[in-house]
Amino acid sequence: MNFGLQAEFAAEQTENPDSIQYENVPKELPPLMDIAKRLGLKVSWAKFDNRENGHYNQVAKKIVLRVYDEGTFFHEIAHAIQHKIQGTIKGGQDVDQEVIAQVVSCIVGSLYGIDNTRYTKQYVLAYSNDDGEKALKNISKNIDTISKILDYIFDCKNGDQ
Repeated sequence: MNFGLQAEFAAEQTENPDSIQYENVPKELPPLMDIAKRLGLKVSWAKFDNRENGHYNQVAKKIVLRVYDEGTFFHEIAHAIQHKIQGTIKGGQDVDQEVIAQVVSCIVGSLYGIDNTRYTKQYVLAYSNDDGEKALKNISKNIDTISKILDYIFDCKNGDQ
C-alpha cells in the first residue's frame, strides 16, 4: 500500500485563488498511527519543499510528513520510539539515529508489503560515506537499539505496551 498521488486542492478551490486553503492529509492513514497516538504524537502533513520528506520534533512531540509514503512515516516514528525508549535523542541528522530509523522503516515496511530496501540501502550508504563495510558496521553497532524499537512496535501491536 502506498499513499500515491492525490490532488493538492479540490477542483472547486481553483476558481478563486484567494480562497485556496492548503490541505495535505492523505485519504488513508499509514499503519502504526495507533502507536503515534499512544506516544502522544501529533502527525501532520505539510507541503513538499525538496528539503526533507519529514521530521520528528521531540520537543513539540510531533511528526511532520511532506510526502505520502509509509516508509517515511515508519522512519519518523522509529525516531519517536527511540526517544521514548532512551529518554532522549540528539537533534539534527545523527548518523546512528538515521541508520536506526531507516533500518526499522525497512523491516516494518516489509511486514506491510512495502519494499523500500533499495532506498534503505542508498540511505544507509549515504550516511556511511558510500562505504559498504562502514554501512554494515553502522547497522551492526546499532542492532540492539533497532531490536528494542521493533520489540516496542510488536508489543504495542499485541497490546503489551
